[in-house]
Amino acid sequence: MTMTTERTGFNVREGSQILADRRAEQERSQAVADAMIRRLRIKRLAREALRLLDEAA
Repeated sequence: MTMTTERTGFNVREGSQILADRRAEQERSQAVADAMIRRLRIKRLAREALRLLDEAA
């Protein structure tokens, strides 16, 4: 049994699944972006540490 509204013909179950899929994709994209930011921060910290070690030598 599909839950389709008579007036619009919109399938509620399919619509809910589409929204859930979009939300999951956004969460995956955010996780990728967060990981990229972490890597950039680590690289920046590593460069700064090397610079400080070089200055101390």
